[in-house]
Amino acid sequence: MRTATTEERIDLIHRHIDELEWRAHAATAAARLRIQHHVDALRRREADARIALRTAPERLEYKLAQLHARLDVAGHSVAVEIAPDEDTFEDAVEAELQSWDVFFERVQTTAVAEAWNRRLQAEAAVSEMRALRLEIDERLAALRMSPPEQREEQRARVTKARERLERIADEYSARLLR
Repeated sequence: MRTATTEERIDLIHRHIDELEWRAHAATAAARLRIQHHVDALRRREADARIALRTAPERLEYKLAQLHARLDVAGHSVAVEIAPDEDTFEDAVEAELQSWDVFFERVQTTAVAEAWNRRLQAEAAVSEMRALRLEIDERLAALRMSPPEQREEQRARVTKARERLERIADEYSARLLR
């Protein structure tokens, strides 16, 4: 049995990103913008992986692991955005939070191998991201307990917190995961 080359692995990731972008067509205009943010972040990471393939192969597996973790988050985020009902939305947010946990673990694992100052920056970023993740958990619990007339407002709060987590994660990635 043949193993896929690294280039083929990156090409497969590219197709998964294309699929996420295609799935955005089922979402509202506001959700399409949020999904596009994920897609853009993934495209940047894919480009970084292709550059590492040629110039820094020793960092390639690390970049691919980060890309896979971020792709998993994005896939769950798209499921949240296109959720047809409240139960599906809540379950999809839970799955997205679990994928963020995996992303945080990857970041922490990578940070251990970094220089002292970068490790401290990574630990601070993970701490901030975990706090936002807990905020999403709290907002999701509030959504579940809210009366029907407040559900839309609570859902908007969950979405805002998810957007902040994504923004912080992408800012961190741009700064420290090069």
